[in-house]
Amino acid sequence: MLTNDATACTIGVINEPGDEPECELKTPPTIDEKSKVTINPMLDVKQAYEVNRFLSEFTDVLTSLPGHTKTIQHEIHVNSDEIVRVKPYQLLFASQEFVKEEIKRLLELGVIEPSVSPFSSPIVLVKKKDGSLRFCIDFRRLNAITVLDATNIPLPEDLFAQLSDSTIFTTCDLSKAYWQISMHPDSRHFKAFQTPLGLMQWTRMPFGLVNAPATFCRLMRLVFNEEPMLLSYFDDTLLHTRSWEDHVLDLRLLLTIDPSQSWSDCQPW
Repeated sequence: MLTNDATACTIGVINEPGDEPECELKTPPTIDEKSKVTINPMLDVKQAYEVNRFLSEFTDVLTSLPGHTKTIQHEIHVNSDEIVRVKPYQLLFASQEFVKEEIKRLLELGVIEPSVSPFSSPIVLVKKKDGSLRFCIDFRRLNAITVLDATNIPLPEDLFAQLSDSTIFTTCDLSKAYWQISMHPDSRHFKAFQTPLGLMQWTRMPFGLVNAPATFCRLMRLVFNEEPMLLSYFDDTLLHTRSWEDHVLDLRLLLTIDPSQSWSDCQPW
């Protein structure tokens, strides 16, 4: 459950009827304050402190900053010689400063770079529920000439069927999940976009590309290597076990399975 720019991790136990929470434990203070790390108050005292101490060991991966996996890159293959060059959409004057600041932030994060590509897709701003703006690129013209990736996306009902014997769960989201995957150098020019600060292109995989979900699912399969206790649905990852002892061991595996990845939302529940 990726919450805007936050990282989330939640751990918890299915309790018996009548169980009462014994303590309330806050996120370890050393973890990135923009991360969303929640410890279920229904854990008993020993479990809660064990989780707190455990998560304090992983402040480098429990962060709102995107990691950078070396496992896979995203490639774009097109079935046309068309040069996609779409005229920029007109932005409201009040929104232009937001766009400039967003471009500066993306440059600082290293997820975009200046470009000399003949391709250009337009920026589009989407209003979120809280009234703030989300920076997006309209890749519809590029997607229309992109060769589709037939990688299978898991069905939710197939994932749920694997949880019947489990009683302890942790949900984690990758921090800015798609941005953790590099664009192949030969594909970067396809994703150029015009900005008030000049033409830019993505060095990491952005949202909005037709094959981005397939690439991300392939990454999760490669990283998790069919580990039965780890399930992934897009950027949501679920660790499920029957015993607390196994859960702690497997949570360590989850947070170290790819040291280049970072998690922004972690909730043991």
